[in-house]
Amino acid sequence: MHYENNVRCPEHYSQVAAELSGLNRTIARGLLHRPRPAGHPWRLPEEISRLFENMLDLTDALRGELQCFSRIILVADFLPADADVGQAFEKVSAPVENLLELHHVLWRRPFPDGFEAGQYLLSAIMERPLRSMLELFEKALAVIDNPKKARDREGSETISLSLNLEADREVHAFLRWCDTFSLARLQRKKGNLRIDKALRQEADWRDKSWFEMAVAFLFGRFSKKYNS
Repeated sequence: MHYENNVRCPEHYSQVAAELSGLNRTIARGLLHRPRPAGHPWRLPEEISRLFENMLDLTDALRGELQCFSRIILVADFLPADADVGQAFEKVSAPVENLLELHHVLWRRPFPDGFEAGQYLLSAIMERPLRSMLELFEKALAVIDNPKKARDREGSETISLSLNLEADREVHAFLRWCDTFSLARLQRKKGNLRIDKALRQEADWRDKSWFEMAVAFLFGRFSKKYNS
């Protein structure tokens, strides 16, 4: 297949790159600078179940907004106005920032003595979508920075970047810890041998992978300049 040597990204991709860079910095700072636990320990498993459920809601919202951003901004049949790009990115940023805040909420209080490992395991599940997004956005920025190289490598004017948020190992490690926590409670209190039902059900909600999404970049395929 013959390609033109001169490859240019659509005009609005420069704004997309600026927005991606800013969001990447936000994610990186949020993961690096987490709070130091202090105050009353989390109540296990009740409060942690609610954190887990909130995390699932935010990742679902993030999935939807990323898919919408890909469809409306990156592979649209028109060149969107700057305001449309900014508005779409605000919708992507909101669940990201909320997920970062939830991650910080988790670390503002300690787990009870003897159960500190659970905090790191739950944190790893929360961090997974954020770290996967960092990697995806870095790849997207590389495509925008050098579209000819990306096109020649892929052999197509459509460049697809997959976001795969598999969390099998993190989820199973946390569930194993939950079972250990239940055994410890049983030994001390002769309680019912089970982890919190809601937590177990939510953790099993999608056992093999969270989701996959392709972000596609089209070069020079817009039918009109602006959406009127």
